[in-house]
Amino acid sequence: MCKLALAIVVLFAVQDDKKPPPDPKPRISMALPLAISPGVVATITLRGLHLDQVSEVKLSEPVEGASVVVQSKGKAEIPKETDPAVYGDTKADLVIKLPDAFASDKIGLVAINPKGETIPYNLKVIAKEKLIAEKEPNGGFATAQAVDAGQTIQGSINPAMDVDVYKVMGKKGETWVIEVEAQRRGSVLDPLLTMHDAKGHIVATADDTDTSRDPSIRVTLPSDGVYTVTLIDAHNAGGGTHPYLLQLRRD
Repeated sequence: MCKLALAIVVLFAVQDDKKPPPDPKPRISMALPLAISPGVVATITLRGLHLDQVSEVKLSEPVEGASVVVQSKGKAEIPKETDPAVYGDTKADLVIKLPDAFASDKIGLVAINPKGETIPYNLKVIAKEKLIAEKEPNGGFATAQAVDAGQTIQGSINPAMDVDVYKVMGKKGETWVIEVEAQRRGSVLDPLLTMHDAKGHIVATADDTDTSRDPSIRVTLPSDGVYTVTLIDAHNAGGGTHPYLLQLRRD
């Protein structure tokens, strides 16, 4: 019996020895912030694997007049209760400049280290007049940040239990679409989205879809007035790795 047990232990040890080593090539999991604008010098932090060894970050397709410069690199803080293989344990800080005339809605970033290069990571590009930053305090109806239709807010749920509230003016019969991009861009955030009318009544709410944690609301407004949109993390978590893009538009 002892010989059999020893043989099993040896067999598993041999199998473990045959496990392939971790892939040494770099991988990009997330870019912070999640979007940039043409004509604006942007400071971006890439999170991922083996990014502390990168020698270069370049655009996947050449763009005349664009530049990408690596400023620093190193280890990254691992979000609590997350898998570093998914969210990354290293980072690279970049400065990116796109020309004013750049018209695409994304750029591909490729990080290179001595062992290879990443597949292109698509960083969203939004015109500067349509991309606005979250402004604190915006944690309640009274301090809700005003937003125009067609704008995209770049924000984050930070710290834990943070609440971000935005307001728009709407008219009866208008159809509005409110959409969050977070998980799709590597964010740890699990967004929960709620729309209220001027009296504080819930008009619509949305959580996960069948394919993503990123919610969206499509709603026809029941009356004229101010509507507020509230965004929280479904688990009351938060931090620097919980960014989001929130778009509010008339359909």
